[in-house]
Amino acid sequence: MIPTSSTCWVVAMSEKLDDLFGGEPGFPVKKSRSRLVRGLLIVGIPMVLLGLAGCFGYPYFVLTWLSVPGAGLVLWGWILADSDLSRVESGHLGFELGPELQKYRRWALIALVLAAASFIIQMKFLVDGTYEEWLERLGK
Repeated sequence: MIPTSSTCWVVAMSEKLDDLFGGEPGFPVKKSRSRLVRGLLIVGIPMVLLGLAGCFGYPYFVLTWLSVPGAGLVLWGWILADSDLSRVESGHLGFELGPELQKYRRWALIALVLAAASFIIQMKFLVDGTYEEWLERLGK
């Protein structure tokens, strides 16, 4: 076994700490995920709106199944936009990305509020038997 000096161990640990906390040596350059956020919102927001449209009555209630996956995609987009915005504020991403990410986060928040309203209406329909009545009408 080759004896190692404590100096080597301290230097290796120092490099690992620099990598971990953003020091100069070996700091990875992070890219913005704004394209992914935009894609998630482009797919998720129409799904949430169609799920909300399913709460308006008999022929449209079949669209309500879209609200849950749409809300999941929008929530994922909101989380990514929020984390990238915190990286912009900490200086790890370019300052010019801030307004775009704030816009995405605002649209995602609006869509999440609409999804929550849709869920509340759907729970009311489930509890008071409206869905059963609509399914019977659909079966006729």
